[in-house]
Amino acid sequence: MAKYIEHIMERDREWRKAEESSSQLIKNALEAVDGAIWLVAGRRYALAVTSLHNSVELIFKAELEKIHRILIADNRRLDYKTLKRLLRDAFKQHPQGADMDIEEFDIDRTITFADSFDRVMDLYPRLNDWKTEIKRLQAVRNDIVHYGGDLSKREEYEYLIAAVAIPLLSEFLSDSSDIDLSAFLGRDVSRELDVAKKVCRLRGNVGRSVEIDALKTVRAVVLFREVDFPEPTDSDGWIQGADEREAEAASSLRAELRKEFKGNLIESSCRICGSAYCLVGFVDAEETEGDDSWPVVVACPGCGLSLSRDESLLVREHYGPLDE
Repeated sequence: MAKYIEHIMERDREWRKAEESSSQLIKNALEAVDGAIWLVAGRRYALAVTSLHNSVELIFKAELEKIHRILIADNRRLDYKTLKRLLRDAFKQHPQGADMDIEEFDIDRTITFADSFDRVMDLYPRLNDWKTEIKRLQAVRNDIVHYGGDLSKREEYEYLIAAVAIPLLSEFLSDSSDIDLSAFLGRDVSRELDVAKKVCRLRGNVGRSVEIDALKTVRAVVLFREVDFPEPTDSDGWIQGADEREAEAASSLRAELRKEFKGNLIESSCRICGSAYCLVGFVDAEETEGDDSWPVVVACPGCGLSLSRDESLLVREHYGPLDE
């Protein structure tokens, strides 16, 4: 509970920074990121990509809007009537324009994603380092919007979420608005997003016979933190304390794991929910080329996280070395 309260306080602090910004698009961008994380929790990765793409576009346009709104207006629609609205204050200062009835300027249509990126690069030249990945994000987003998501491209979506959009948003929001995206999303969620980023970058170099869902631990931490999923049930109608329920579930989990996993099993602290009954499995040194301190299996009765031997790359990045 204390960790959750701390998260809410940090989140509110970053949200206030967005509220105080001269561009309200920053708030919209954070809402889009928030929505993307919930989509990840529901394993709707294609839609999460489109939501994060929208967030990137919004933060670029917000930075231009801080200078002047005209910078994000589609100049193909700047006819005389629109320009008059834009220059409303100047007209009012003219001797013959003081009594003119001129509506306030409002943007009917904004510039494209590509145009906003090109213009923001004038202000932040190092964004050029992201150019290839941003073009990739844009291309995949367009493909999803026009043709729908494709389950065969799941790993591409995971990569764009964890290794492109989130790191880009985190870097740019910090530089442009002093907003800590890690604090806004929660340190626990951000940790697992970093794990997912590492897995996305490593799995192409690792031979494997099964696919690894790089965002699996992100889903687990969001569901556990926000909706208390899964909720252990009481036994035989008797109300049990959390520790008692987890101990009972751990006993059943151990029995199930033993059917498939013959290595060493220990109880250790869960990286997601903190349960002391999290089962962590590791194998003998010969099987791991001389290093038996890294786990290959994780199963927790507290938050329901279950990572098999086939997902050992994710296990290694998520759990890290076994506690001494």
